[in-house]
Amino acid sequence: MVLQATRETGLRPHSRLQHSQPGPGALLQAAVDPLVSIATLAGVVSLFGGRFDGACLILALLVFAMTFPGSFARTGDDGMRGSAGELMLDIVTGWLAIVALLLLLGWASRTLGVFDQRVLLAWAIGTPAALFAAHRLLSRVLPRLLAAEGLRKTAVIAGANDLGRGLAARLRANPVHGVRFAGYFDDRALNRINELHASKGFRVVSGEGGGPFGLERYSKAFFVAWYYQHVVDHWDFDHPFERLLVDTAVAPARDQVTWINPRIRPGERRKVVTGIPGKTGIVYTLDRQTGEFLWARPTVRQNVVANIDGATGKVTVNPDVTFSAIGQEKFVCPTINGGKNFQAGAYSPLTNTMYYPLQNACFDVTPVPDTPTQIYAISTKPKLAPGTEKLGTVEAINVETGKTVWKYEQRAGTMSLVATGGGLLFGGDTNGHFRAFDQENGKVLWDVNLGSPVTGYPITYSVGGKQYVAVSVGNSLVSTGLIRLTPELKPSNSSNVFVFAVE
Repeated sequence: MVLQATRETGLRPHSRLQHSQPGPGALLQAAVDPLVSIATLAGVVSLFGGRFDGACLILALLVFAMTFPGSFARTGDDGMRGSAGELMLDIVTGWLAIVALLLLLGWASRTLGVFDQRVLLAWAIGTPAALFAAHRLLSRVLPRLLAAEGLRKTAVIAGANDLGRGLAARLRANPVHGVRFAGYFDDRALNRINELHASKGFRVVSGEGGGPFGLERYSKAFFVAWYYQHVVDHWDFDHPFERLLVDTAVAPARDQVTWINPRIRPGERRKVVTGIPGKTGIVYTLDRQTGEFLWARPTVRQNVVANIDGATGKVTVNPDVTFSAIGQEKFVCPTINGGKNFQAGAYSPLTNTMYYPLQNACFDVTPVPDTPTQIYAISTKPKLAPGTEKLGTVEAINVETGKTVWKYEQRAGTMSLVATGGGLLFGGDTNGHFRAFDQENGKVLWDVNLGSPVTGYPITYSVGGKQYVAVSVGNSLVSTGLIRLTPELKPSNSSNVFVFAVE
């Protein structure tokens, strides 16, 4: 991945450089060949005392169509430009192909006699020389042009592997992209972060305990402002799920919030990123401007995170549930399906409350030999969490205090939610039920059985002043796994879309 930033747009990730908008250098390179070819034609016509008439104009348009956008000055697979001889060879071979095609078109249309043969010969010979001179000049002038304020971007490449180094070589060899290569960013080894130093506006920051590294904001050109590591994963407990961006007072309640930053001034307003981002079911609230840890608390039963340092936000993983050898069996909560999984939560500004579908489940996990047919190299035996027969939960948590406002528990697993501006919360479950809750207190206001697991993401919209809520049903990877924990519930396998009017 190439990370680019400009003064206007801030941080922008691009999986491929060519997906970014072309800069002035790229546009200039694309135009240099047709413009030089046409200018040479005009110069040769003038030299022989001719007039740039309609026939010359048609010829110029043909040349433009054949050479724009593009460049005769190609680069190799490693991104390097090559010598002056290689440049000239590229130009001559490309130009000969153009001339051959033009001669073929002239012969087929019987228009070769329209042109002064001396003009055509001089143009065919003179254009490669003009193109060579233009590209040599461009390679000298363009970097200075792009160094001007506002025309230069800075790129840091994630990963100093062969792919990353090849891309770096292309950036160095092609200043026309308008991108200055600043170095590599890698979250595994400090010695693979090179060419980043204060003179370029960067400072390397190392995480404790071999954790990932970041680039601290030290320049207006580019920065990775902060990072936060939730767990070191042994159980497929990834943390890729939705976060909520909220401007709110921060006053975590000590009777319900387990981990709190001692520097918090209760009631102070912060721009936070909050929610349940991972399968552990833990709510994390951070300052989204600085990355400062503010508070965190568990929801469902979990035994993976042993502690979070309130002052630093550093997570300590429970050593009793990590593996040291194949064949070890550990009892881990929650399961590979969460806790929280890809089923979406919701937020309502009416109540400053976040709502999440959660599962009360654990599993016995055993590491096994890694084979092509084995998923994640672990064997799992899921079960309900001890002390409960209710798998699914919808939990409402106040963003300011971290307190549980209300909780709805049931036998079936719970699926995605959506909150409305009218104070409703819609969500379904693996047994096919789709409900409307009161955001304030969790009271079920409406319930319909749709027959199949409500696996879609519910949406609400209006047409002609009338509000609707829509959702799809059918099986999914997660719903199938949850249904196995409640074998007496037997929803159908049909896939449908349902739309309801909100009266």
